[in-house]
Amino acid sequence: MNTAYAVVIWLLLLAWPAIAVFVDGAAGIQAHGLQYKFGEATQENFRILVPIWGSVKYLINAKELGRYGSRVTLVTTGDESPEFYRQLRRIAETYEFDVWHDKPTGAAAQKRRSTSRPVRDRLIRNVLATVTEPYVIPLDADSSPSAPLGELAGELDRRDLDIASVRIMPGNPKESALTRLQYFEYWLAMQIRFIAPWLVSGACQVARTPVLRDVMSRHSLFFQGNDVEIGLLSEARGWRIGHIAFEIKSDVPAKFVPWVRQRLAWAGGQFRLFIVNIRFARRHPFLWFYGAGIATLGLAFRWQIFTEPPRPLVWAAAGGYAALVVYLYLRRGGGNGWVITMPFYVLFSSFFILPLGPLWYLKMSLEHHNWGIIRPGRRREGHIVKPIKPVRYGYRRAPATKITASLASIVIVVVGIGAIVTGGFTVLPQLPTGQTTTLASIYGPNALPHPKHDWKDEYSTAAPPTYRLVPSGQEIIYTGQPGDAVPLKDGGTRKVEVFEAALTNIKPGQQWRFEVTIEGTAVKTYVIVGEEWFVPGKPIDRWRGEVDAYPHINVSVTEQIAVTSPRLPARSVALAVYVQLPEINPHTRLDVTISDPYLVLVNP
Repeated sequence: MNTAYAVVIWLLLLAWPAIAVFVDGAAGIQAHGLQYKFGEATQENFRILVPIWGSVKYLINAKELGRYGSRVTLVTTGDESPEFYRQLRRIAETYEFDVWHDKPTGAAAQKRRSTSRPVRDRLIRNVLATVTEPYVIPLDADSSPSAPLGELAGELDRRDLDIASVRIMPGNPKESALTRLQYFEYWLAMQIRFIAPWLVSGACQVARTPVLRDVMSRHSLFFQGNDVEIGLLSEARGWRIGHIAFEIKSDVPAKFVPWVRQRLAWAGGQFRLFIVNIRFARRHPFLWFYGAGIATLGLAFRWQIFTEPPRPLVWAAAGGYAALVVYLYLRRGGGNGWVITMPFYVLFSSFFILPLGPLWYLKMSLEHHNWGIIRPGRRREGHIVKPIKPVRYGYRRAPATKITASLASIVIVVVGIGAIVTGGFTVLPQLPTGQTTTLASIYGPNALPHPKHDWKDEYSTAAPPTYRLVPSGQEIIYTGQPGDAVPLKDGGTRKVEVFEAALTNIKPGQQWRFEVTIEGTAVKTYVIVGEEWFVPGKPIDRWRGEVDAYPHINVSVTEQIAVTSPRLPARSVALAVYVQLPEINPHTRLDVTISDPYLVLVNP
């Protein structure tokens, strides 16, 4: 395998922990030390919009919102059952809420929560025409604010923003193992809002009413990814968008089946955002590189690694994950041991949920006749984008150097562990390279009589390697042992002979090309493919010369290595060809397959 390909695989393996550390660290530089205290400015002239349909049992936050009375509008469809409307009116009368009904569409009433129906955004878009307050806060029925919402609207005004994302955290973090894991997942996801505020969360946003009205008029109404679409549209339309670390508690799935249903729909929404709407990549190349490149298109590489695991790089990924787990445990875990299982949680999502994203996107698109294409339209004419006011949350900001140093140390750990176990920083010896070519075809007859059987199982390692026949060749597997550190009695280093064959019907002046196909992994050792020739001598033929090639063998990429001898000297009587792995040591890891050896006369 060539070095560039190996680096790509390595980066894909380490992508999640490395990016997670980067996001946390970069966001930490932006946010660390800020006092998340609001209330310096409050704004009470706002409207809370709570979409609710299907069943009133989903309206969990009615009691918490009771303090806002008539400033709350329960927004529902025009296709619900009479019993639903009676129950909704009863709740509204209890807390003095307003109720708004959309026009009937003829759709069947929903009996359970849907992960794809384009209801929520249609309701918000239509009800905004009736809102007269200058500020609006759409809030899911199962989400509750952690502080007075007047402080949220006030912070939007104080910072001169048009629309803002907020901090969504699980409201039931200790209900089950899944909710505990989702707590860390949400925490990492929320950190990135400090550097990418357009990643608006669906459970709650805050905006100036005319701004959200303009944005929703351009919305595709595709449900999954609808929240981020609000942020992308706001940005593209020229509105000032920021992040306010105002915490909203929202219930997350506590059982496996609802969690899977939700995540499959999310995977479809991710495909919709990062692949179908890839034209937004030019605005946010980093996140699109992750979402479209590493997460989606990199899936084929991850499955290749999973089905044919290259042990060193798997250990590199494990090292990266271990560094991330330690980082999370020490920095954010607060003694919560559940963070140790996060790699397995992410692994399951990456391998079994994400691959179904395109299918779920297709299913949702066909079901609702909506392909989710984001069309911002032209930026508002005559609009001058003003810079966002650099208003701090509080009074203290920790030195950026402290966070930068912490981030750098974690990155060094992640990259260092990967390099150590893969030999990523090992430099091959400066040895003669011989003549190495990539051949498209073989010319002339193969002089090796039985190329599939002439395998030389020879070794001087502390323990025997594993030799295993495979189609057209042989696989050699070995892990360095402590005894490999002890030199041989003759002072030489330990090695594994993979292939050796000799040809005696040669003549002086001839040139021979030896070709062999190699694939696999060689760590803390290297591969020699070579030829050597002999002249008569006593008691055995005397060695006269050799030519070698030193291919870079990495992970699961086939290399065709060819070595061509010079014109053989006078009196030459024998030619030997070989493949060997020298300088075996306790840190060596090898899994190499050789196949299709050919010896061809190229110049008689």
